[in-house]
Amino acid sequence: MPTLELSLRDDLDTEITQLVQRGEFLNREQAIEDLLQRGIAAYDTEDSEELDPFEEGGAAGDYSSQPDDPI
Repeated sequence: MPTLELSLRDDLDTEITQLVQRGEFLNREQAIEDLLQRGIAAYDTEDSEELDPFEEGGAAGDYSSQPDDPI
């Protein structure tokens, strides 16, 4: 299993600690792994490989209706 080193903002670290203390997770590792998994699942990564980020529906959004910048 790959491992990584991660720096978190203080507020996120505090929230993870509170979730573990409340018994939502057995430990910090389980909490971080589960929360990452849920976040990634929210993006439906199965279809994301097929999308061009600059086409309609892509992650970059649709900028075609915005006015051109003045030159």
